[in-house]
Amino acid sequence: MPAKQLRVDEPTVRRRLQRAARKHTLVRVRRWTPESDRITGYVVGVGSAWFVLAVQTDGSRPDGWIALRVRDVSSVRVRSRGDTIDEKSLRARGEWPPAPPHHLELDGVRGVLRTASRSAPLVTVLVEWDEPDRCWIGAVERIGKRVLSLREVDPGGRWKRHRSKFDLEDVTRVDWGDAYNEALLLVAGPPPR
Repeated sequence: MPAKQLRVDEPTVRRRLQRAARKHTLVRVRRWTPESDRITGYVVGVGSAWFVLAVQTDGSRPDGWIALRVRDVSSVRVRSRGDTIDEKSLRARGEWPPAPPHHLELDGVRGVLRTASRSAPLVTVLVEWDEPDRCWIGAVERIGKRVLSLREVDPGGRWKRHRSKFDLEDVTRVDWGDAYNEALLLVAGPPPR
């Protein structure tokens, strides 16, 4: 496992995220987590521990949300200041500014998971400090005090028999409402009871 790097100044990161949310600017976020990708989107919510980006596809269409821990962020860079094809296409579709999910809870991972599972039937969970090259997609079955129980769906659209469990403190990223998860759900159907 790679060594953890020193954390960046969280208050500065939070201020930059809040400014981006107020001004509806497209940002690129980098994180300290191992092998993490740069994520581009519009900040639609900032809490004490987590924030949410509304993600765009290459075709400038909304493609779900990504929640990240503030403490993992190493930089927040403005990608555009209005008048971009992304903003213009969203305006033309009547989808400007990008909307946050309903009942947004960002003060801890439990709230993020509640928000995600209320907004979409499938969520993607990442625990990047332990397994940086993996993600788990499924339906949230239970959010305990310390553990998440997830009924996974495999890449072929088949529900797994057994539930996966994750320590909540290890979750570094949660995605939901994206086209890939919607396609998986279309093939898999609703989770078994």
